[in-house]
Amino acid sequence: MEHPDPDYSCTYVVLKTNQQRYKGYGLTFTLGRGNEIVAEACHSLFPLVKGHTTTKIYSGFGIFWRKLTSDSQLRWIGPEKGVVHLATAAIVNALWDLWARIEDKPVWKLLVDMTPDELVSTMDFRYIRDTVTEEYVKGKLKQNEPRKKELEETIRQTGYPAYTTQAGWLGYTDEKVEELCRKSVQDGFKGFKLKVGRNLADDMRRCKIVREVIGYENKLMLDANQVWDVDEAITWMEMLAKYSPFWIEEPTSPDDALGHAEIRKKLKTHDIGIASGEMCANRIVFKQFLKCNGMDFCQVDAARIGGVNELLAVYFMAEKAGVPVCPHTGGVGLSEMILHLQIWDYICLSQTDENRMIEYVDQQHEHFRYPNEASHGVYQVPMAPGYSTELKQESIQDFIYSTKEALHPDDVVGYDNKEFEKLKGITLAGGETYGNCVEIKQVLEKHTFNFLKISLARLAINDALAAYFMAKKNETPICPHTGGLGLCEMAQHLQMWDFICLSQSTQNRLIEFIDYKHGYFVNPVHIINGRYMPPTLPGYSTMFKQKVIERWSYPSGSRWRHLFHLGFPTYFQRKKQQEEKGERKCRRGFPTRKSENKQTEREKKEETQETEEKIK
Repeated sequence: MEHPDPDYSCTYVVLKTNQQRYKGYGLTFTLGRGNEIVAEACHSLFPLVKGHTTTKIYSGFGIFWRKLTSDSQLRWIGPEKGVVHLATAAIVNALWDLWARIEDKPVWKLLVDMTPDELVSTMDFRYIRDTVTEEYVKGKLKQNEPRKKELEETIRQTGYPAYTTQAGWLGYTDEKVEELCRKSVQDGFKGFKLKVGRNLADDMRRCKIVREVIGYENKLMLDANQVWDVDEAITWMEMLAKYSPFWIEEPTSPDDALGHAEIRKKLKTHDIGIASGEMCANRIVFKQFLKCNGMDFCQVDAARIGGVNELLAVYFMAEKAGVPVCPHTGGVGLSEMILHLQIWDYICLSQTDENRMIEYVDQQHEHFRYPNEASHGVYQVPMAPGYSTELKQESIQDFIYSTKEALHPDDVVGYDNKEFEKLKGITLAGGETYGNCVEIKQVLEKHTFNFLKISLARLAINDALAAYFMAKKNETPICPHTGGLGLCEMAQHLQMWDFICLSQSTQNRLIEFIDYKHGYFVNPVHIINGRYMPPTLPGYSTMFKQKVIERWSYPSGSRWRHLFHLGFPTYFQRKKQQEEKGERKCRRGFPTRKSENKQTEREKKEETQETEEKIK
């Protein structure tokens, strides 16, 4: 959507080593609000990095990356997407910056100098081997080896093509757009991007102005920032087709691979390409877009997916699909990082810059110690060691937040391809990790599952209702996932509504029951003869008993405590209780049965000791 009030921010990570001269700098980009949440996620991930040697990390970087993204508890608020994956990107980017500094090379040169085996060892092929394999990657790199030296010399001399977004922001007057376009033409740019989607008449007038300035020998790209439904995107772009746009960027929801594919199919007759990817959370989502022909240009974002390791996977999948990578860079440090990958791609993988270019947005570069340099419409090759992610100390001091405040389940296409022909006759269930209606729409349209297992901890009721209606239309029963605190309590309400108002049937519709912590709720679930009984008390059955809150809430000093009453999951240490009881280990969240038993045994032992002391 539009960003009417951006407050360009980043979560900045500095990794220190026992060698004072070696530090790694990494970041991930945000628009302001929520930046502190990403910072908290970095703190949660850091124990998975702390204490490891660089030799151990870099000798099997792909294995380390998988461990970093596979924490059994943190995966629940992902997996491999959202705030946790943004934090992963910041840490992984810092690790690559550190590695390149140790080797005294820029990251692009570090990648170029790797053998095929070394580069493959940095990647995680889990979930994408039906698209690219280790053998394919090694073979491609070996095949391209003879031209590497020649292409490296060429790129050092010519730089990498850029296009500008500076002239096309919504809100600019027509005079401002014309003035900035003329300046960009004089600066040597060959590509110009214009924001569209607010008003069709305005879009047509602005496109006309830009074309009159840049002519038809230069490229005009349009960016809708996800504002349209599928049919609306097709109709709108058919009206703009006479201005010969090179692509339309993000015409609809960034998760809707099938919607993008439909738009692409209809606009192909107008020779308009589809560009997307800046909001794609991981390599699996890109796999879906590429396999269903949902994009003509891949706009991967260096700070959204999990760092260089995952970027490499996206580049190889895009290359195999014949889709050029034109990365997204509209944010703090994005062009600084992705330029390294585009240079590596030019030298080692695609070995061309045809229909490939990097967005240039002239802002925030002044805060970096080694900023990008663009002139005459091209990026200059960075030569300083590292990933170009180190901020100037004065910028950190001027703009840092208060220290008190700032401290694949996604695989749709995989189930539908030939590898799964052997599963015919076997019923499939899934969906518990889907976080919005677009993901659910795709699996239903592809008939991926026989049973849809939504989670009421991931979907708000509004989205859940939409999922029920879509499932009803596709004749897919919903059997909600309930393997977690309070999920049974919530799911029963939706299933009973579905029985009364929508499907009006319980056939092939079941609610998972796990006998776990229901006693903590004021209105827990009741099972009689293997059936859920309707809850009778007002509300959503999510209210905890007061004694449970008093026993298991966080220390009173925690700034998150008020969120506990909404079931906010976290793992803050109970320092106050430790001090009072002298416990050596912290108690985190709700206990499991095993920990409860240990606690009971410990309390009994303490009571016995107290009794003995009194007797003495």
